[in-house]
Amino acid sequence: MRLTTIMTILALATLVVVACSATSDRSDQPDPANNPASAPADSGAGLAGVWQGRLEVMGQSLNATLRFVSSPDGFQGTIDIPQQMAFDLALAAISLSEQTVSFTLPVSPPLQATGNLTGNQLNGRFSQGPYSGTFSLTRQSAADASATVVVPEPVGEAVSLELAGGVLHGSLLRPDQPATMGVLLIAGSGPTDRDGNSMLLPGRNDSLRQLAEALAANGFLVLRADKRGIGRSVWPGLREEDLTVDQYAADAAAWAAWLRQQEGIRHIGLAGHSEGALVAMLASQLGQVDALALLAPLSMGFLDTVLQQLSGAEPRLLDAVRRITAELQSGRNVADVPAELQSLFRPSVQPYLISLARHEPARLLGSLPVPVFIVAGGRDLQIRLDDVRALAAARPDATFRELADMNHVLKAVGPDQADNRAAYSSPDYRLADGLVAGLVDFFRALR
Repeated sequence: MRLTTIMTILALATLVVVACSATSDRSDQPDPANNPASAPADSGAGLAGVWQGRLEVMGQSLNATLRFVSSPDGFQGTIDIPQQMAFDLALAAISLSEQTVSFTLPVSPPLQATGNLTGNQLNGRFSQGPYSGTFSLTRQSAADASATVVVPEPVGEAVSLELAGGVLHGSLLRPDQPATMGVLLIAGSGPTDRDGNSMLLPGRNDSLRQLAEALAANGFLVLRADKRGIGRSVWPGLREEDLTVDQYAADAAAWAAWLRQQEGIRHIGLAGHSEGALVAMLASQLGQVDALALLAPLSMGFLDTVLQQLSGAEPRLLDAVRRITAELQSGRNVADVPAELQSLFRPSVQPYLISLARHEPARLLGSLPVPVFIVAGGRDLQIRLDDVRALAAARPDATFRELADMNHVLKAVGPDQADNRAAYSSPDYRLADGLVAGLVDFFRALR
């Protein structure tokens, strides 16, 4: 299997371009649409305005809209990358010197960009950690820009949870009739938002959004939330190197406690997808949880899964992976990481990997007293069916379902791998047959 495919599949990397960044409310930003400088202009117009074009990185071509306005203190700006569900990310260190433009996207690691301004064209290069890419932008009129940026409509009531240092954000879907059971959906690894969409991919699959809608239609109060560092759950000072899976579990437990406080709720279920299944299991140890649903769950130790999926890599890289994972499993950071493996093993993500290595899913599952539902997909390209069966064996009393046509993002797909991968970036694929019915039957038995 190609290494680039592995990096996309594992999705632990905080993607090039967007990562743990502080989003901003557009109402607090100067609006170029109300600034005459945003109209098309000649080369003397400077940087101010609305710019649209593309970012080219890692074989991906991403639409982007940048907005710059001048102020007494210099320039202010934001960037939208709709394919990555990223809107109004604040830019920093914006400068214009003669025809040279530079700016920074203050994420972890930061993105540094430098370009050349020629009339209404702005072209240049950017770098972020071990990656580099190019951008090509054209100044637009305000009307043109506003017509082409589409912000997905939220589904559900916006809710938030204050924590030490920041605020987590989520969406609550209420059924038509009063609910007695609340269900928290927990997203998988990497930059995956509350709807199940990954910033690593060029489109939305909306798997968790669709699952939330289906469960709410069947009478459950459903909460889905952005993990800290992802989507709306970001704040200044939040660093990738400070994240651990145990912290994600504590956040999930806090959301579960919040959900239990909602009117009429007597039972709480956690439904974790992929790595989110491990988070759900850990969270169930931290608070009162009545049921666990593990959806296409991470079934081996994470670093063992990495080794398994990279088994087809060239010997030099495979040897490096073995060396790095052995050190991480021993709780030690690794300084010498080949450039090709930086996406998976960069220094800032190693504390998170070490935290993952401390937990073995089957042993953990066997120790939990709550009812468990496990579902595996016959067309999952990331988690082997045999591994999920081995996980389920740790809880012989668990409800276990194998859905022949389900892929890793819970969608019904055909046998063609191209069709399977297309489902990762399209909301048009339906949830796999039997997934919703199985969950509904499992949760209803507890109400």
